[in-house]
Amino acid sequence: MARQPASSRPGDASLSIAIRALGADELGAAVALLAEGMRDNPLHVKAFGPDPQRRQQRLRRFLGQLVAHVHSNGILLGACVHDDELVGVLGMMKPGRCRPARRDVLRMAGGIITNNPPLGVLRIQRWLSAWLRNDPLEPHAHIGPLAVSPAWRRQGVGRELMMQCCARLDALGAVAWLETDLASNVAFYGTLGYAVVRQESVLGVPNWFMRRPGTWGQRHFSRAKSDSDPLASGITAAASAASRRFSRDPSSARSPCRQCPRRPLHWLT
Repeated sequence: MARQPASSRPGDASLSIAIRALGADELGAAVALLAEGMRDNPLHVKAFGPDPQRRQQRLRRFLGQLVAHVHSNGILLGACVHDDELVGVLGMMKPGRCRPARRDVLRMAGGIITNNPPLGVLRIQRWLSAWLRNDPLEPHAHIGPLAVSPAWRRQGVGRELMMQCCARLDALGAVAWLETDLASNVAFYGTLGYAVVRQESVLGVPNWFMRRPGTWGQRHFSRAKSDSDPLASGITAAASAASRRFSRDPSSARSPCRQCPRRPLHWLT
């Protein structure tokens, strides 16, 4: 993709934003950006405490495990400007892969307990339990986390990331799901096809659960595309399996988290 000359700065209308998949060696930078960009989200203030510096440190440790899971089970997109300067990050997980395996649950639980005070652990438990309770029954691609570096906000970075994400979803015909605790994000996601399914107060903070419709198991989706794209391959396989299962037994459409040990952080619920 084309790069803008190094003279570009935030606010430059001619800025070119390149979106690409991030590699394993870039996860540290992604976590740092996400922690800075999401530090003052209302839900994070409630979960990780009022002190900004300490909150960002705790959030960074929490996101370190989450980002590694997203990268292993989907794709992590980065928005870059200048000479590959990272200014935005978005995670996108394959259907059925947002729920950690048991060993990952234990590792994540240990990290939460180690890096947070007891009351903080309880708050995180309430937060994750609420999100789990609202997780949809249908197969879906899970979107998030998403953040833009504070210095680069309102420059179209977040929209470029979401447009790239939506293009992938459209190519796959995939349903998408996300959560947000920011009212301003509700309107933004609405312009990209997401609709509020329900709203719930979590730790006293309004949370919106949003769904973007898609068509599963469409035969027009090319096998070549699936084979060349790991995310596409995973979504296609999950859609096919879900379609076969539901056609045999419609009553099997229960929440996956209640059927198998891959329930996310079940120790907290």
